[in-house]
Amino acid sequence: MATPPVTTTLSSDALVVSPRAPAGFSPASSAELRRHVAAHGVVVPLPVRRLSDHTHEILAYPQVWDAARACALPAVPVTVMEGLSDAEAQVLVAQHYPATAAVPVDPIAQAQAFKSELERLRKTSPRPYRLLSALTGYRRTYLSHAIRLLTLPLEVQRLIRSGALRPRHARCLVTVPGTEAQIACAREIVERRLSAPQAEALARAYRAAPRAERTRAAMSPGAHGKDPDIVRLEQKLAELTGCPTEIGPRSITFRFTSLDELDGLLRRVRSGSPSKVPGEDFW
Repeated sequence: MATPPVTTTLSSDALVVSPRAPAGFSPASSAELRRHVAAHGVVVPLPVRRLSDHTHEILAYPQVWDAARACALPAVPVTVMEGLSDAEAQVLVAQHYPATAAVPVDPIAQAQAFKSELERLRKTSPRPYRLLSALTGYRRTYLSHAIRLLTLPLEVQRLIRSGALRPRHARCLVTVPGTEAQIACAREIVERRLSAPQAEALARAYRAAPRAERTRAAMSPGAHGKDPDIVRLEQKLAELTGCPTEIGPRSITFRFTSLDELDGLLRRVRSGSPSKVPGEDFW
């Protein structure tokens, strides 16, 4: 019978970065994460596995451990995964350690890890997206876009996994109604090697126009009454806010799916454009 996980506290000195971490990895914590840990402590136990009687490897979010040390916390809550195999430990490390330039990222596997961790955080935090952002170092817009990819058909997800379809091109497919239309739109984006703004225009055409007009709409956004500059501005606003955006004659409409997303949108509006973060070019 597998040994069940045990939640306890361990000295910060008893924890180490997993030997399965990418070469040259350093668990540097952000200033925001250190402020969060200083104010609230480590609110979610870190998953660890025993290496020896006095040492445990950190399987996920080593930057939280780094923040705890920076805040001089003598101990942190952990969940000891006693029954974990080497292969299972490797999967956890690959999913939860920040990727380096030398380590390719599987966008779908990353999204699945984000979603799983978000569901876990919802049990303990009133602001799970904010906490997940602090834990991973990714903006909430990045996290929202990533998790939305999991709503796409498996065929589209396979295109994303293979690298044929980039996530920043695929995210516009979420608003295309119907599985068949999403798959067809994804194939057109790949086959015609459309840019991100052209992919968004094509997705808009799939939502509103008959198939005969789609090709013209994809390459000429203005054919549907939208100035190309307006289309590009909508795309930029959507990237900055993480919300589908539409600019009308006298209005700008942002669409959100949860109060947490609305809170993130309001914070970004109040604070101005966010700085560049890991993975921004990837999206």
